[in-house]
Amino acid sequence: MTATANLDTVALTSTHNGIAATGDTVSFGGTVSTKTDITIDATNDVDVDQMTTSTGSIDISGKLIATSAAIEATAGNITLNATDDGNDSEIDGNVTAGGTVTYGDGKFDLAGVTTTAKAVVISGDTDFVAGTVKAESITVTTTNDVTLTDIGEKNASEGIVLSAAAAKGDITVTTGTTATTGTITIITGSGTDTLNLNEDAKHTAQTGDGIDTINITDVKAASVINGEGGADIFTVDDDDTAYTVAGGAGDDVFDLNVDAPSTLAVTVDGGDGTADTIKVKGAYTGGALDLK
Repeated sequence: MTATANLDTVALTSTHNGIAATGDTVSFGGTVSTKTDITIDATNDVDVDQMTTSTGSIDISGKLIATSAAIEATAGNITLNATDDGNDSEIDGNVTAGGTVTYGDGKFDLAGVTTTAKAVVISGDTDFVAGTVKAESITVTTTNDVTLTDIGEKNASEGIVLSAAAAKGDITVTTGTTATTGTITIITGSGTDTLNLNEDAKHTAQTGDGIDTINITDVKAASVINGEGGADIFTVDDDDTAYTVAGGAGDDVFDLNVDAPSTLAVTVDGGDGTADTIKVKGAYTGGALDLK
């Protein structure tokens, strides 16, 4: 089905084909269900309810995009592009794709919502205000800030890779709500990034340049958390696990909170800074500290 001009409809079902809608504004007040592609291209706002396609992809473009229920491309991709990057596009339903979900442009608020896909791409000038992501990989190249409320693996034991080295904005990422048994890999770039690590999984993190804040509450043994460039600030609450915290270049600050005497198992590598600061707090009373 193809519709041109303003469209305001209740529900549409296409069991053999797809749906394409083009106009000034597009609004669907009910479920849209198709076999193949769903394409919406509006000059102004798009407001949709539930959308599903069994074999195709979903492509939505408009000034602002609002969803009030789940959108799902079971075997395909989902692309959302909003031209208004000064106001929030409110995504109030889960976003699920068998392939890739791309947030291409706009300012997206996905608070309380989960994006699940093989891959998630946050590109263009997208400002990602909040949202949980379950995927095999997340690629961030946007020029604006990204807040990932929680990230975790899509498939058990396969882990997740966040690649944001090319991002220009500040990256905030948290682990700990989505169960993950594989390795969580986090790579960020030159922004002032924040990592909140609270999942009992192996973490490998590199935060690039910038004055980054890294809070470590729970990680598995053999994790390596590297602040790289910049005067980074580490708060280490997981003190009795054998893993490595590395400051890299810059004068870093390490706050080590110790639960019990002589339980400190984390290795602290200050790196190339000339004036690193290490503070041991809590109940630690003796034994050599493994500091480099």
